[in-house]
Amino acid sequence: MSKKELKSDIMFNIFKILHKYSDEEHKLSQKEIIDMLADHYEMKPSRKVIRENILDLDHHLKDFGYDEYNRYDIDYQVTKRTVKTKKIDKKTGKEKEVKTDTSMYSDFHLNHLFTKGEISLLIDGLLFSKQIDLTQRKTLIRKLELLSSKYFKSRVNHISVISNEQTKNQSLFLNIEDIDDAIDQSKQISFNYNRYQVNESLQDEFTPQLDRDGEVKKYVVNPYRMIANNGRYYLMANHDNSDKAIYYRLDRMTNINILERKRKPIEKVKGLEKGFDLAKHVLEQVYMYSGKSISVTLRLKKVIINDFIDWFGPGHQFFDETEDEVSVKVTVNENAIQIWALQYGRYVRVLAPDTLVEKIKKDIKTVMENYQM
Repeated sequence: MSKKELKSDIMFNIFKILHKYSDEEHKLSQKEIIDMLADHYEMKPSRKVIRENILDLDHHLKDFGYDEYNRYDIDYQVTKRTVKTKKIDKKTGKEKEVKTDTSMYSDFHLNHLFTKGEISLLIDGLLFSKQIDLTQRKTLIRKLELLSSKYFKSRVNHISVISNEQTKNQSLFLNIEDIDDAIDQSKQISFNYNRYQVNESLQDEFTPQLDRDGEVKKYVVNPYRMIANNGRYYLMANHDNSDKAIYYRLDRMTNINILERKRKPIEKVKGLEKGFDLAKHVLEQVYMYSGKSISVTLRLKKVIINDFIDWFGPGHQFFDETEDEVSVKVTVNENAIQIWALQYGRYVRVLAPDTLVEKIKKDIKTVMENYQM
């Protein structure tokens, strides 16, 4: 092995040791690194070689990252000291004291790309995802744990996740990749769309939608954007024979194919003529329902103001305040607000528009009939 190859091996193995065994709270001395190189890789470099390789490694890691958020770096402690030694003066032949300034390097640790808090935040997002099954979540969590040192503990073994909605579709991540490619290429996609049905054994069954002839229906759409909302992933798309946006659950899509046909420009979709405003869109789509957004006036009990803000965001102008109630206007999907108003019916009354009020009255009448009232 050449000296260059040996240096590369030493440097790479030092990086692996620092990545696994060090962080801000766990620092390594040169001796500990030397011992680990010997134990794990049967290498026995000197302290000087270790120091030189760590400094070179730190330089390379900084060059590798293209900005301050995408690079590793190595921290260490440098202690300056003066060493006094005795030396024979060649001219006089007498012993004299010589002072030499040296630097001691210690407390080496790697600053990882992600802090422990950031990794914990990502893991929390996985734990409470409604569309990723438990096995996939555990696998992804283990991978995220490897982004930090061995001392990082996600504590997932002490967390119980209650999920009544485990997906039957194991291809969610492949779906995301395929749809992302189609969007990048501005191409249409085809797929089958699945729903839960009650089968002959009176159990729920995940089955594809059928067409009028009883055959598995193939959907062809123009894909524009994937949206994560309330723990689920949706595709915002459009049909060629319509000018409206429509939404599909990604976990209910199977057999996705990217077609050669170019998709319709997004500017031709109603409501998206000026592009896609995610913040505005999410506030209007309480649930991911297709259909138009309308202006709605609500009368709220003050006890649910926090719930209202959770759904519709902050920054609203309230009016007609009393001790217990307040009114507010929102722009929201018409179908979604109809469901939301019924969900919070004990605390919410729709004042306008009249057409929506009549729909909700009809829904309430149906509910009363269901309970034989």
